[in-house]
Amino acid sequence: MFSDVVAAIDGSKFKAVNSKENNYTPQKIKFHIDRVEKYVACYLARLDEADATDKIGGESVETIQQKITWMKQRLTELQTMKEVVDSHPDKHVSTTAPDARLLKTQGMTRMVCYNVQSVVYTKHHLIVAHEVMNTPDRGQLNTLATQT
Repeated sequence: MFSDVVAAIDGSKFKAVNSKENNYTPQKIKFHIDRVEKYVACYLARLDEADATDKIGGESVETIQQKITWMKQRLTELQTMKEVVDSHPDKHVSTTAPDARLLKTQGMTRMVCYNVQSVVYTKHHLIVAHEVMNTPDRGQLNTLATQT
């Protein structure tokens, strides 16, 4: 009955609602924490330098306090996200689309997306099997062929 059946198997990347900015890995968290800590150190050094030279900068005391409060809050947020990423089994967290992952799309371009593998019956262009995953295409042929 199905001797003339031809099926095509292919994968497609579907962009998630999640942006790269809302996608965290251990390396990305470390980069952001280091960057904020370096900024805090530079900012405090500039304040000390301004105090030492007795120059009054263009910033008011309220503005300085707001900046310092924001920096402390940002560091706290990043430390919390670091704990979440470290405790996640994949060591990868997307805040808006939790199942999406940062995957290579074309060439070396990376995008937060879903990897959809589909098997299509070529005669009538009907999907006979599909699977949504958050891993690369490698090793998926056998799984989808079995489902078909």
